[in-house]
Amino acid sequence: SIASTFIGEGYMSYGRFGVAVFGLGLGLICSLWNRLALDPGQNGKLLIYATGLFWMSMNMRSMMLVCVNLLPCLAVLVFVVFGFPLLRRFVH
Repeated sequence: SIASTFIGEGYMSYGRFGVAVFGLGLGLICSLWNRLALDPGQNGKLLIYATGLFWMSMNMRSMMLVCVNLLPCLAVLVFVVFGFPLLRRFVH
């Protein structure tokens, strides 16, 4: 399929200002996201980081499905926050 990238969607929505805002916004989110990978001591953070890469790569293709693409990352986040402590109780 042919889809405009976030640059094209930003330009169609708000012109050159939209391209700058979309680019800076996505860059800010990506830089904040990279901080998760800097803590190698926790496997949960690394799992969340890996699913977030899917979200970011899909958003660079098209900003139309931002919320839908975020759902797998949110599911892993909920599992890491609530599921890992429960699993530790049963394993040990």
